[in-house]
Amino acid sequence: MRLVKGDESNLQGTVVVYSKFKPSECGESCPDCSMDDIGEICFALYATNDEETFKKEMKNVKGLEEKLLKAMNSIPDDMKGPLRHMFVKPTTIEESDIPFMKHDVFYVGEVTDAAACAHLVMLGLEMYAVNLHDQLSRNTGRLCDEEPEEVLNYKEIDKKEALGYITKNFVDPMIKAAEAGRDFFDIQERFMLFSSPSPFTNDCLELCKVIEKCGAKQDLELVTAYASKIAAIIGQDYETAKLKREEIARYRALGRPKVD
Repeated sequence: MRLVKGDESNLQGTVVVYSKFKPSECGESCPDCSMDDIGEICFALYATNDEETFKKEMKNVKGLEEKLLKAMNSIPDDMKGPLRHMFVKPTTIEESDIPFMKHDVFYVGEVTDAAACAHLVMLGLEMYAVNLHDQLSRNTGRLCDEEPEEVLNYKEIDKKEALGYITKNFVDPMIKAAEAGRDFFDIQERFMLFSSPSPFTNDCLELCKVIEKCGAKQDLELVTAYASKIAAIIGQDYETAKLKREEIARYRALGRPKVD
């Protein structure tokens, strides 16, 4: 996840957050998709904290790819939390147009699953909104001077300690928050910074969704399988990664996680 256009220390308040998405590879979540029909799409959310700017933008709304829209139903209509002051609409963009855009542009990575694409773009927008809120608060003197927590990328940690690192810094804190009925957006944000860009971004998203869905009754076997698969990929232990992928598939085939 990174800002590809704009100044991190001086966010404009208007942004396009986008992800590269290949519908033909999205599997069961979008069975009608065809690469010949659609090809690679840069799915995006346009957002601004200025109502007048939003009204002008809405006059030029372009139709989204119909088949992609079918898979984007996880985007909430009523956005809350850090997005409560943002006006948001879904769109698609061409990367060749980015140099000519007059607002901030935030890239969150490439995925092959439609639901993961929607979730990742939403997460990226939430990260932008939080950073914008912090910036505005600092400018008005409402925040204390706190140093931001440093987040390591997965390439920077000891590969042999990957599972322990993931469990200690991300999985356990998210589980504790979910069991207590609290949101864990800040932990999820650090987790995505840790894992992006990587071949296991989808697994990280699915792990977060499993923990969030289970709440007070966690499916620890499924959670551990996801964490172990991610750690195995980091450690380049692809045999273990394959076994964990098969284990996850068995759990999923049984309808897990099951929530009362």
